[in-house]
Amino acid sequence: MPRRVAGCSSSRRRKKKPPDPGGGEDSDPNKLWCICRRPEDGNFMIQCDECGEWLHGECVGLSSSQGLGMEERGECYLCPLCDPQTRLPVPDVDHSATFVWGSGLSSSEFTSRLTSAYSEVVHWKQNLFTVPSCSAGHSFIRELSSLFKAYGDCTSLETVALKAAMVLPPLLLQRPHRKSSNHDHRRCLERRLQLWQEGDLLQLLQEGRTIQRRLQSSRAHSSQDTARVFARLMFQGKVKAALRLLSSDSRGDFLPLDATVGNNSVLGEFKKKHPTSSPINYDSLISPKLPPLETCHQVIFEGLDGAVIRNSCLKTDGAAGPSG
Repeated sequence: MPRRVAGCSSSRRRKKKPPDPGGGEDSDPNKLWCICRRPEDGNFMIQCDECGEWLHGECVGLSSSQGLGMEERGECYLCPLCDPQTRLPVPDVDHSATFVWGSGLSSSEFTSRLTSAYSEVVHWKQNLFTVPSCSAGHSFIRELSSLFKAYGDCTSLETVALKAAMVLPPLLLQRPHRKSSNHDHRRCLERRLQLWQEGDLLQLLQEGRTIQRRLQSSRAHSSQDTARVFARLMFQGKVKAALRLLSSDSRGDFLPLDATVGNNSVLGEFKKKHPTSSPINYDSLISPKLPPLETCHQVIFEGLDGAVIRNSCLKTDGAAGPSG
């Protein structure tokens, strides 16, 4: 149990794990702590007596011996965000300030869209391209600089300038696909800058969501990874899967329609497996209970080329395979 410190409103704990051992949502070992927003790593951590946040000793420049000394002397600890000596000054912002964004978007509407975008993009995976050296890149830098200047000069945009500056890079610099070139980046940035200046954050968000959904969650496999997966499959008795992993031609290749398969051609085999054509029964194709289809953003087609289509065909199995 944590020990109370005289004269302090909260307790000082010097344990390896900040969460309460009793359970609850704070018992999640992957919960993010500290100003660095990382989970606990087994080293010394200290708790702020003002906000209750846990901080890594190395992040705030405190060792375990210093923390123990503070505990023995009954001293309270304030994190950098709560300490009056290090706390950032809170600007006197006029929240009633109004402005017009783009071609007539009101301040309230733009602020609502910006807040919604900010709450989403902070959870996106890192997928930004370098600002290209072209007119679009220079326009992007000027736009970002103008937001910081608007905040520093206390203009009507001051209330949203910093948040807009945080949202601008993830919305405008999203890499369209894994093999995108500098030319693709310039073209995307020009189009996105126009949408940003018009205040069309919804269109930018939809494009960003499309890209984020297509990001690969795992890195490319190395030879060590392959060996590890092969050993695991063998121990599980999945010999066929293990052998397929080692085969560069595990998915086979295309057969010409006139190629012979047994005593028949490929086209003949397809015709045997496909049922006889019959009139379309629309009730079996369309159900009134189906949810509305989400509009597909055009950015999804920018990464399609011959190699992608070929790999997709090779990875299809069974009834999902190509038909003649």
